[in-house]
Amino acid sequence: MKQVLSQIIPKPWLTPAVIKFLQQYLTGLQNPKILEFGSGCSTAFFSQYLGEHGSLVSVEHNIIWYEHVHNYLEQNNLKNKVDLRLVQVDYAQECAKFMSNYFDLVFIDAKDRMACLQQAREIVKPGGIIMLDDSQMRDKYQVANQIMHDWFKTELVGLKSNPLDLTCPEQISATAWWVKPI
Repeated sequence: MKQVLSQIIPKPWLTPAVIKFLQQYLTGLQNPKILEFGSGCSTAFFSQYLGEHGSLVSVEHNIIWYEHVHNYLEQNNLKNKVDLRLVQVDYAQECAKFMSNYFDLVFIDAKDRMACLQQAREIVKPGGIIMLDDSQMRDKYQVANQIMHDWFKTELVGLKSNPLDLTCPEQISATAWWVKPI
């Protein structure tokens, strides 16, 4: 029988190396501003690094995931720190609602990834990061390198395990990120 956890936990579905990078990066920021496309365990993870005045905007299109995350935020007194948004169409257009050079990190793990990547370029601070999970899907995301051609790129490949499905085998995954030039 499949063991799927019904609750959100603060362990994102990323490789250990990417999690370690994010922990170090976010710990080094005072009150980070984060935008994520695709909420879930990553929302719980990011909320641990907000500090007193940091913020997290989490955009989700799936009503079921939205409700899971909403409940997690309520149960953990995080609703005042996390702006959870249910957006079912024109996902990437959420970027237009923010000032230029606003976010330290934009994390993309949801639908319309290339549109989100393109739109996020303007709202990341110089020295900030746009991160694309599952970048190993070359056919689907090959245009990412063209969109981000003038930013410094890092990509890590490794095994990741689904924190909500304890029976799911580890999967090979790549996560790419680009640093906005200063």
